Amino acid sequence: MRLYEAVFVFRAEEVRFAEGKTFTKAELEKAGFAIKNETDLGERELAYSVKKESKGHYYVYDVECPAEKISSLDQTFRLKPEILKFLFTRK
Repeated sequence: MRLYEAVFVFRAEEVRFAEGKTFTKAELEKAGFAIKNETDLGERELAYSVKKESKGHYYVYDVECPAEKISSLDQTFRLKPEILKFLFTRK
């Protein structure tokens, strides 16, 4: 199992952020990811508009999982309207 950092950019509205955060955490746990740490980086201005949004709420998870599990969640996160962007990087 490897350690990864998962960065999510959610829509800035408080309700949409809360929905996206609970969905993301549930999906990570359902897929067997071990969440080691969560960090809320707050709301920030985006460098360019994403899905017609100029602001985003950044949230970071430190997770532990096998490498092949990451690609299985790609489509799930892409289809969720509350998630603007996401990125998994190996620590």
